[in-house]
Amino acid sequence: MLDEQAQAADRYFQEAVQAFSSAPGKEAYATKPLKEAAGFLVRAGMHASAMKLYQYLLRTFAALKQPHNVRKAVLCRAVLLLAAGDPVAAEGEFQFALDVDGFASSREAEAIESLVGAYKDGNAEEWTATIEKNTSIAYADRAIAALLRSMPAPGSGGADDEFAEALGEQAMKAAGGGASGRTAADRGLRSAEALGAKQSATAAPILGGSASGGR
Repeated sequence: MLDEQAQAADRYFQEAVQAFSSAPGKEAYATKPLKEAAGFLVRAGMHASAMKLYQYLLRTFAALKQPHNVRKAVLCRAVLLLAAGDPVAAEGEFQFALDVDGFASSREAEAIESLVGAYKDGNAEEWTATIEKNTSIAYADRAIAALLRSMPAPGSGGADDEFAEALGEQAMKAAGGGASGRTAADRGLRSAEALGAKQSATAAPILGGSASGGR
């Protein structure tokens, strides 16, 4: 029953995105309810849908000229990619966002860089310290912060399998479930929802940032 309710809620959220997308000038009214919806999807383990919603929010915040909220959305997407076991895509999210004003020197950028580095190096101490000390994680989204705290520290033994599990039931079911389904779901999330070919071609103009904040 809970799974059916989550699926129904996801459909409602996606319909809401379509409604707001077709109503220019109304984007500001969408941000609060859709941020709450994204958190719901994260808690429900529907990470693929959450990725889509955070992407919509990212573009909306950019259109509203709210770079601080753009940074939060980027951080949320990077965490979901790490939960899917894809530090390369998470790092790509970081690189993509360097054109956002103020991102390179932000706490969100610091958090992504530290988490990706710790993941790649298997550095459990740096991973834990980043989660505990970087306040931007809690401010970005409580559901994302809770997801990070629930994930095993890299290098703690058997972490890779557990990270893969964190991909979420929705993506696994879409790929057929089971071990092979998990692999396909992981691959699908990476290719379809990490940065995506269309995003790399169109998102920079939408964000409208300058490269002055790059590294």
